[in-house]
Amino acid sequence: MVMNNPWLREKDNWWVRGPQVQGVHDLYVKDLFLPEVKQWDVGKVNFLFDRVEDEAILRVSLVEEVVEDMLVWQEERNGEYSVKSRYKLWRGVQSNIRHYGSEEDEDEWHVFFGCVSTSQSWRAACLSSIIYPRIQTFYDAKSLIFDVCSREDRRDAGKFDVLLESFWRSRNDVLWQDDREDAIRIGLQAYHNWYDWFLARNEHNVCATSNNSVDWIPPMIDQVKCNVDAGFNNVGGTTNRG
Repeated sequence: MVMNNPWLREKDNWWVRGPQVQGVHDLYVKDLFLPEVKQWDVGKVNFLFDRVEDEAILRVSLVEEVVEDMLVWQEERNGEYSVKSRYKLWRGVQSNIRHYGSEEDEDEWHVFFGCVSTSQSWRAACLSSIIYPRIQTFYDAKSLIFDVCSREDRRDAGKFDVLLESFWRSRNDVLWQDDREDAIRIGLQAYHNWYDWFLARNEHNVCATSNNSVDWIPPMIDQVKCNVDAGFNNVGGTTNRG
């Protein structure tokens, strides 16, 4: 699809960058061709994309004899993967990390909203309904973040903030430790972290004689969950813990 696959031929970027208009996210590359002709529909491309992206799209050469899409390894001219070229690429990445401290030039938009895998994290954290509409409206991360935190209720804003922090920590783990975590797991863990904090904060404000109950969420797979509690009796001047 147009927004979900690396199909451009730019030197430093094979992806169509977001944000783009909503309808673009449902299109395949072939939908940008003229009817029954393997040529770009220039008017349609210019209408749907901003100037930088439409120029990148129109620079992609269309080869008539290719009848089937396929993945290619961009580090080799023949498009085939080799261990040698992968090792060469890895050495180059390590060199960049040592000299510049970054594997790639990422801005806040790409880290939080532009990366394809982050959409899985938003869904896992039950936040996709408040994120997706804003991606089509805002064009910088700061404005989108401010809008969520100022307009959403405390629960959604809290989950949103925890997941942003998780994205940033995950990015640093990739750059400095080459440790990649599954996107869905990142979203679920962020939700669990927020929920534990939310329960602890609410329980702190509940009177000791209250009969209110809360729902317990089991730990994630391969993890151990330790629940703690504490209370203070204003009348007796005593404390307790569990």
